[in-house]
Amino acid sequence: MPNMLHIDATIFELIDKAIGAWKDALIKQIFLPTEAQTILSIPRSHRCTHDCMVWAYTVKGNFMVNSAYKVAITSSPNATMEGVSTNDMTGRFWQTFWSLGIPTKLKTFAWRASHNILPTKVNLCRCGVIDNATCEACGLAEETSGHLFWDCTKAHEVWMATGISFDATAHLARPLFKEQVDTRWIPPSHPWYKANIDTALFPDHHTIGIGVIIRDHEGSVITALSKHLPLPLGPMEAEAKVVDEAVSFAWDVRVRKVIFETNSKVVSNALCGTITPRVTIVDIIEGALHRLQAFRRT
Repeated sequence: MPNMLHIDATIFELIDKAIGAWKDALIKQIFLPTEAQTILSIPRSHRCTHDCMVWAYTVKGNFMVNSAYKVAITSSPNATMEGVSTNDMTGRFWQTFWSLGIPTKLKTFAWRASHNILPTKVNLCRCGVIDNATCEACGLAEETSGHLFWDCTKAHEVWMATGISFDATAHLARPLFKEQVDTRWIPPSHPWYKANIDTALFPDHHTIGIGVIIRDHEGSVITALSKHLPLPLGPMEAEAKVVDEAVSFAWDVRVRKVIFETNSKVVSNALCGTITPRVTIVDIIEGALHRLQAFRRT
């Protein structure tokens, strides 16, 4: 297959300058499948920025000897879990998990459950869909993810029926559920709008799904967006990308006084400037912030 780039071509030649996205077809034509997937997994913002050298294994992108040591240790065939950070182990866990030979819908369900983004009654109340979060099965507590799978009396009966040893006070899965303090959707003040956003991963198909819904101060739906993007992103990169897409969507539909609400605390804090975004999402965060400045001028 002939190479479609000249000998002095740079990475910039692989980017669509009009929208700041990768040239998907060109990349897949030139590179091997594994190489193309690696390139496409690097998230891009709508704003084209200058290239720079970064070290992907630290938050700020600066090279550090200890991070290089960890990379060398984890890449070794004889690597053990000793001395590996919690983040490294979490990443390794999900990498192994997504490679399991089980139906994609089961893996997606487990991932959504562990991130507390299943349509439990608490989450539905938070989004303003229903107004009662009490568990239908037991009627004793609110239906959170943790309650649904572990604390509900009916859940206990299911665990007992399986014959699997179950300890309601010390099971390993419980820390994965991140319950939110405010469980109800709070409408914005007039004349503001609120955009709620979410994303789903489809690693088997190397795509992500994004969803955006914009409502007014009365809770009425003004507009919504749902689409797939051919990007094999990780969870955090996907959360950042959906924010970038939501900002562009709000701009395109001429909704200016809008509050963006995401369930990713890392992305939210990065946008608010309270933390330094990881190098893998800094380009997206900066692009979204640049677009948001235009909202303030209109």
